[in-house]
Amino acid sequence: MIISEELILRSKDSLDIIFSNSKSRKASRLFITWLKTNNNYGPNSATKTAVSDFANSLQEGILDSKGNIIKYSRVSFYGTVIKTLIREGFLQKDLAIWSSSRNKTMWLYAPHIFKLSVEPPSQGFYKLSYYICKKWNNNFL
Repeated sequence: MIISEELILRSKDSLDIIFSNSKSRKASRLFITWLKTNNNYGPNSATKTAVSDFANSLQEGILDSKGNIIKYSRVSFYGTVIKTLIREGFLQKDLAIWSSSRNKTMWLYAPHIFKLSVEPPSQGFYKLSYYICKKWNNNFL
């Protein structure tokens, strides 16, 4: 897939650009929605156990916002969605935070929120990256 400025600007969100497969996009949107509501250890973060539970639920089937049941295998979720988001720098894995209630360090998945300038760069790869990262940030801000 060739990524152009036109494609990026007309896409609904960053997940349209990151994932070419519609099932992967649906699964990633469900994951992002779930991640935003899972605030046990801070905003937009989840423990490895919680993500594992989400993956199990997704394999069994989860209702999306339109009332459709979305099923996506656990192996595909980790191998495609999570791996791609981590590899591309959109999701952080093993983010360490101290849990005073459990008296131990918790290891979390959390989205990477990009610090962007007000104006995009003038051209090229950096301009395209700016627009993709801005759309990613809009998922969480």
